[in-house]
Amino acid sequence: MTIESTASELRKTGISVLGDVRWGTHFCYFYETKEDLLETQVLYFKAGLESQEFCVWVISPVLSVEEVKDALGQAVPDLHRHLAEGDLEIHSHQEWYLDEGRYNPPRVLQSWRDKLNQAVARGYAGMRAAGDTAWIQKKDRESFREYEKTLDELIADQRGIILCTYALTRSSGGQIFDVVHNHQAAVARRHGIWEVLETPESIQAKAEIKRLNEKLEQRVSERTSELAKINEQLRGEVTERRVAENALRESETRFRRLLASNITGVIFWTLPGDIVDANDLFLNMVGYTREDLRQGKLSWKNLTPPEYAPVDEKAIAELVATGTCAPFEKEYLRKDGSRVPVLLGSALLEPQKDAGSSFVVDMTERKKVEEKLERYTHLLQTFSRRLFEVQEEERRHLARELHDEIGQALTAAKIILQSVTGDGNSATVARVQETTAILDRLLGQVRQISLDLRPSMLDDLGLLPALRSLVDQQGRRASVEMRFSTENVTESLDATIQTTCFRIAQEAITNALRHARPTHVEVDLRQEDENLRLVIRDNGTGFDAEAAAQVQPVGLGLIGISERAALVGGRAKIISSPNKGTTVDVSVPLTFRPQPQAVRRKNEQNTGITG
Repeated sequence: MTIESTASELRKTGISVLGDVRWGTHFCYFYETKEDLLETQVLYFKAGLESQEFCVWVISPVLSVEEVKDALGQAVPDLHRHLAEGDLEIHSHQEWYLDEGRYNPPRVLQSWRDKLNQAVARGYAGMRAAGDTAWIQKKDRESFREYEKTLDELIADQRGIILCTYALTRSSGGQIFDVVHNHQAAVARRHGIWEVLETPESIQAKAEIKRLNEKLEQRVSERTSELAKINEQLRGEVTERRVAENALRESETRFRRLLASNITGVIFWTLPGDIVDANDLFLNMVGYTREDLRQGKLSWKNLTPPEYAPVDEKAIAELVATGTCAPFEKEYLRKDGSRVPVLLGSALLEPQKDAGSSFVVDMTERKKVEEKLERYTHLLQTFSRRLFEVQEEERRHLARELHDEIGQALTAAKIILQSVTGDGNSATVARVQETTAILDRLLGQVRQISLDLRPSMLDDLGLLPALRSLVDQQGRRASVEMRFSTENVTESLDATIQTTCFRIAQEAITNALRHARPTHVEVDLRQEDENLRLVIRDNGTGFDAEAAAQVQPVGLGLIGISERAALVGGRAKIISSPNKGTTVDVSVPLTFRPQPQAVRRKNEQNTGITG
C-alpha cells in the first residue's frame, strides 16, 4: 500500500532557486554540463537524507557510482551509515530502465510503486527520487513521453517527489515543449545561471488554493444536506468546468514561464498570421521591440520570405491535421531586411484550432560553421586534386628520365663493354661478361621502375592497353593467376579519368599481392550508362572491413583509393571479410567535371568500407 500525502506539507528540495515543494511533485531540471548535473543532484539528495526520506538515485550514463558517492560523501559526512542502513539506493540506468537491453515502461512504473510502498513500510517520511534521460534512444522517445504522463499521475497525492533531469544539448525545442507539459515545474541552469519555469510561490499558492477548496467543499457539503441531490448534480458540472479551467490556467502559466525563461525563442500566433506574444529572445532574433509587438507590427507571414510560403503551408496542413508539426528549417526577415535562419517547431493550443505556439531556435552560428566547413572541404579537395596532379607529373618526368637518360646511358655502357676484346686474358673477358650481366639487370630494373612510375602505354595507347599490361606484368612477377576483362568501354576517355582508374587498379592489385596472398585476381572494367565501373576482386585472406572502418587511420592504400575516386566525382566501396577475399568496387563518371559541393558531399557519403 501507499500513504497519501498532505497537500500543505512542503519538502525542502535543496535547490535554492526552487525552494520547497509539496509531496506529489514531479518536476524537471535542464542542465548543460556534467558538473551542473552532479552538483544539483547532490544538494537534492542531501536535503532528502537530512529530512529522513527514503532516497532512490538512478544515475546518468555520464556519471559513475564512485563519482556520485565521492561527491555526496563530501556533502554528507555520514554517507556510509546511510548506505549501510539502506536510506539511499544508487542504481544505474541499465538496471532501472532497461529489461534485457530494452526499455520497459510498465516494469519501471511498478518499481516506483514498490519503492513508495517500501518507504512507507520502513517508516520514512516519504520517498525522494531522481532519474536522468541521457540514455533515451530516438525510438523510445514517444513511449517515454507517455511514461512521464503516467508517472505524473502515479506520484500525485503520494508522499514522494521525483526529479527528472534532461541535458540541454540533447533536447530540441519540440522535446523541451513536451517535457515541460509532463511536469509540474521546470528549472534550468545555463552558463551557471538558474532560470525558473515554475516558481515556488505559485506552487505554494496552488497547494493553498487546493487545501481551501477542499475545506470549503466539505463545509458546503455538511451545511447543505437538505440540498444534497441538487448539489450533487451541480457539483458534477462545476467539477468538470473547474478541471478544464485549472488545466487551461496551468497550461497557460507554464507557457508564460517558458516564454520569460529565454531558453529558446517562443512565439504565440494565430493562423491568419498575427504574432500575439513573444519572448525577448525571439524579438532580439528578428530585430523588433516589445513596443512593435504591442502595436501589432509582427506577423509571421510578413516575416517569412516568399520562397518559404510552400513550407509554411505544409506545416499548417500538418498542424490542422495532427495538432503539431515536425521541426523544420526556414528563414525570417529581420526588421533591417537581413535574414536569420531558424529551426521551428509548432503546436496548436487547445481548445482553439486557430492559434498556437512555436519554439524558434536561431541557426545563424550553426550555418556559419557549416559554411566554414564547406569552404575547408572544398579547399582540401582542391589541394588533394592538385597533389595527385603534381605526383603524376613528377612520376611522368621521372619515368621519362629513367627511360631516356639513364636507360640509354646503361645501354651505351653495355655496348662499349661488349666491344672490348681485351688481351685475350680469360680473367678480363670474365669480368667484362660479369659487368655486362650486371648492366642487363640494371636495365631491366630501370625499365620496371619506369613502368611503375608512369607507364608510357597509358599516355600513348590509353587505359585499356595499360591495364591489360599491368595485369600481365603483376601476374608474371607474383606468379599469380590474373585475369582482365572489359565490356563496352569507349576509347575516348578523359585523361584524368584514365589516370584515376589506372592508379586505383595499381593500388588495389599491389595491396592484394602484398597483404592477402591470393591465388587468383580479377580486374573488370565496363561502361554502365554515364559511368565507368572498375572492379578488382581477389580470393586472398581478406580482412574485417567493419572493424577496419572504425580504426583511424584506416590505411593509406584504402584512403588513397577512396580519395582518388571522390576527387573525380566517383565513389569507391571496399568489401571484405576474413578468409573470403576482397572486392574493390569503383564507379566514376565518364567525363571529369569539378562538382558542386552538395553533390561532392553526397558522393563522399557513398564512399566507404563494408563487410
